[in-house]
Amino acid sequence: MDDSAAASTTSSGPRDRLAAVRESAAWVCAEARHVKLNAEAVAALAGEVAAQAKDHPVLEGGAEGGVGWGEEIHFVSGSEAAVVQYLFVVDALNFCFWPSEGGWEYEDLSTALKRALEEDAEVLSADRLAHMSEEALCRLLGGRALPNMPARVEHLRQVGACLQERWSGSAAAMVRACDGSAGRLVDMIVTSFPGFQDHLQYKGREVCFYKRAQILAGDIWGALKGKGLGAMHDVEQLTMFADYRVPQILEARGVLEYSQALKKRIMDKEELPQGGEEEVEIRAATVHAVEELKRVLRDAHSMNIMSIKIDWYLWEEGERQDRAGTLPPHHRTLTTFY
Repeated sequence: MDDSAAASTTSSGPRDRLAAVRESAAWVCAEARHVKLNAEAVAALAGEVAAQAKDHPVLEGGAEGGVGWGEEIHFVSGSEAAVVQYLFVVDALNFCFWPSEGGWEYEDLSTALKRALEEDAEVLSADRLAHMSEEALCRLLGGRALPNMPARVEHLRQVGACLQERWSGSAAAMVRACDGSAGRLVDMIVTSFPGFQDHLQYKGREVCFYKRAQILAGDIWGALKGKGLGAMHDVEQLTMFADYRVPQILEARGVLEYSQALKKRIMDKEELPQGGEEEVEIRAATVHAVEELKRVLRDAHSMNIMSIKIDWYLWEEGERQDRAGTLPPHHRTLTTFY
């Protein structure tokens, strides 16, 4: 990949921005010293995924059918506009739960916000978000404080202020302006909201992941079952959402292979600095591994499936195995990106 392909994310268009995630992930993998992919393990995992495809709620239907999105832990009973506003708030706060002494998990966040919205339809209005305080956010979460509350409050204030300024306070209006394009929505989110600008430098080049911007587009598609504001003609262009859980299970399955030094740091639960070579290589290898898994599923098993469905499948498997205590520790990085 040349210098322009590693590119600058600020000048790229919607498709270029999503392509840049794939391209920069592949480039990092080619340059990586601490993480590599095992092709045999990718092929073995592809075989297992293909064997489950017909009966698994996330995998069934290939690229289009069987959305398999977690309705039980999300607010989905209101209007499209209310659902989209809710999802924007969830994904503005959806990062770095692991430092919590109270054992916060993603589903704790999503269900707390669901309860709050069911009790007060205006609780997530742009005006309230723009004037959010730590105390108000704690109340919103049922009296429990998340780690790094100042950053989360700042994210909500940014969301509220920008929605008020540009889209009359409505996240649904922003989505509607994207004309059914997940790529355009990711581009708009990254351009408009600093808290979603998930790009950094690796060996002198810019690398981008846009985890939370992409997951918001995927969540809207999933929650609305690909209809109405969830009808996105290019949703298959989204990549997986590079976080903690998916690389954890990919490493456990042998798809990701860590250097001995990196493996020891993770097993010792040592924090990896955000933007350090090791952390960037883990995230990039995770994105690239899912793209390779998708390619093998297509070429060897005649199975066309979107990257985000593979992500959902692996995330669920990771959650299940983590609860069972069968996974090694995940890497630890204090970040607002994931």
